[in-house]
This record gives sequence, structure tokens and C-alpha cells, in this order.
Amino acid sequence: MPYELHSNDHIWESHVELDKFLLDRLLDDRSISVVHLAVHGEAGGLILRWSAEPEIENRRPLEVLTPTAIGTMPGWSGRMVVSGACFSGYLAESFLAAGASAVIAPMRDIPWPRLGLFFRYSYSSCMQTLVPENALSSALLQYPEYWPYRVFGGRRCSR
Repeated sequence: MPYELHSNDHIWESHVELDKFLLDRLLDDRSISVVHLAVHGEAGGLILRWSAEPEIENRRPLEVLTPTAIGTMPGWSGRMVVSGACFSGYLAESFLAAGASAVIAPMRDIPWPRLGLFFRYSYSSCMQTLVPENALSSALLQYPEYWPYRVFGGRRCSR
């Protein structure tokens, strides 16, 4: 599956910093069928931009994608949204109300060490079965530590 990486984390030497303006622009590209948000979350939303302090514990959120902001962005329509952010399942209703076809996100905090492998397996399964619930169930058999993930909405994986 072709993809572009946009990160909001300063740990990557080479990254394009994600913010709401860039996200809006990327969502204008109708060839994108899956929006994978590999960001951190907090109670109020998804953190798009952090302050640049070198010590992680001193960083502060500078820009947060809130439920209200999600609702004002028309680009979610018809797309599957996948989130790597802890507790982002609580934003699923906002994405679905904004037109997302499905949302795959965790309802709790999640461990990070094998998250990339979990997503790789999930996407591979999704492309084979086209059913998000089946793909997630299959991935959870391989990576049970990601049990907080749920599928909200849609019945088909986006291609």
C-alpha cells in the first residue's frame, strides 16, 4: 500500500511536520482512501503539533485536532480513519459525523513496541478480507496486546 509519512514527533530526523493546514491540504487529495493518524492523543483530541523542547517530558501540545475541528473538515468524507493515538476511539463519533466510512482506533492507552507490526498485519488483512472487523480480529490474534482497538462505523475496508 503506497503511503506518505507526516510526523509530529521530533524524534524522527527527517519528517514533514504535521499541522491542521497540512492535514486539510492532504485531505483535498481524493485518491487517499485511508487516513492513518500516527500521533499522540489526549482527552481533548489528537496532538498535531508539539513545542520543540529537546526533552520529551517538557514538550507541550501547540495544536490539537479537537472534535469540533474534525467536524469542520470536509475531507473525511468516504475515508477510513485509522488512529495510533491512545484513547482516540472516543473521537470516532466525530469522524463518522464528518463523513468517515469507518474508524479504527483504541479506547485506552496502547503499548508502542510492536504497533507498526500490528498495523502492517491489519492493513494486509484488510486488503484481503475487505471487512475491517475481520481484519482487526485477525491482527488481534497475532498481537493481543492491542485489544483496546475497535472498529466504528463502516463495513468495508477502503482501497
